[in-house]
Amino acid sequence: MLEQDYIMSRKENNVAKQKEYILDIDLDFFNSENDFVKYRDIIINLTKGTDIITITREHSYFNFLRDNIEWTNDIALQKILNLLEVI
Repeated sequence: MLEQDYIMSRKENNVAKQKEYILDIDLDFFNSENDFVKYRDIIINLTKGTDIITITREHSYFNFLRDNIEWTNDIALQKILNLLEVI
């Protein structure tokens, strides 16, 4: 299954809203700002279905996975927090 097909399938089925869950956001998932932009709508949909959100900040692994040194753990965290404020 292609990534875009999977994303469309998830949007159509909206499984996340059928049961209560805790959303754990790992900042190392976002290797660059492009990843944040790419998955923004999915994050928004997931946050709408939960009352509890945790954010994991593992600096060493984040730094190992990131695409460039300008993309920092602090920037990724701020992007997520700003997004959560407007949802």
